[in-house]
Amino acid sequence: MRTPNPPHRLVVGLDGSDGSTYACHWCAALARSLHAEVVAVHAIEVPPYPLVVYEGGQPIRLDADLILQWQEDRRRLFESEWCAPLRHAGVEHRALMVDGDPAEAILSTAEEQHAGLIVVGRRGTGGLDELLLGSVSRHLTEHSRRPVSVVPPDRVTAGASRGQEEDAPAGR
Repeated sequence: MRTPNPPHRLVVGLDGSDGSTYACHWCAALARSLHAEVVAVHAIEVPPYPLVVYEGGQPIRLDADLILQWQEDRRRLFESEWCAPLRHAGVEHRALMVDGDPAEAILSTAEEQHAGLIVVGRRGTGGLDELLLGSVSRHLTEHSRRPVSVVPPDRVTAGASRGQEEDAPAGR
């Protein structure tokens, strides 16, 4: 039996939630200890048709320009705030924003990038919410050919949430 090598590239899925923030801190600490590169992925599904939303009871049509502006705002947020733990840890990283279903985007990015590990956070909704909305982490663990680490929020110390990374865990 061949002994696996430590991963040299990690893929972390980010969506701005508390769970993905914790996962990003954890991934940054692990990448630093392994001298690994991190590829941060944020996926958004944009419907191919114009949307109508209601604000104050009035319909507002979201045209292509508004959607493009929203995507650009989201990109800036992703690159500047959500990837900040990677920058602060001093790890080599790239930020990829892709169109499509988040779970499938993370899976395909991990394959394309030859990732040794996929890291995602857990929202912990479970129950009916998970049944109705689906679970990215569940989809990844069921369909990935690569190892997946689902990081629960309690794995990051209070110091890490203030920008001080904790040591990478020995395993979980």
